[in-house]
Formats: sequence, C-alpha cells, structure tokens
Amino acid sequence: MVDLTPVQDYGDVQELQFLLHKHLLHTNSEKARNVLVNWEKFLPKFVKVIPFEYKKVLEQQKVEELEKKLRETEDAPHLRE
Repeated sequence: MVDLTPVQDYGDVQELQFLLHKHLLHTNSEKARNVLVNWEKFLPKFVKVIPFEYKKVLEQQKVEELEKKLRETEDAPHLRE
C-alpha cells in the first residue's frame, strides 16, 4: 500500500523542480516549461506517492538523526557549567 500526499516538503519541492528542469533541458518540452513558469499554479496538482513501509523507515531515520544531534548538543563542552 502507498501513501498519497501533497508535495510540500522543501526537499521534495526542490527535487521535483530539478527533475522538471532536467526534463526541459533534455527535451525542450513546452509542457515542462509551462509548469515551471506557472509553478505556484501547478505545484498543488502534484502528488507524492510513497509506500507505507518506506515512509516508516524514513521517519525512523529522521528520529534517529535528531536524537543523535540532541546527544551531541548535550555532550558539547561549551554547554557545561
């Protein structure tokens, strides 16, 4: 099963724009050009499709990364009294 969500995450928006720019560069697609020129109009029409299990893995990785940063901050010598 998959999750369908709007493309809202900054990284996802950047990747989508990059892919469209690359497509435009290689194909000179008028549709790609129109989407990029009218980005605010077209962005809400895109949907992110991601499998549930993969989404869980990515979320767990984010949690682990935040926990690691928190531990590093707590252990930082400049924060000790």
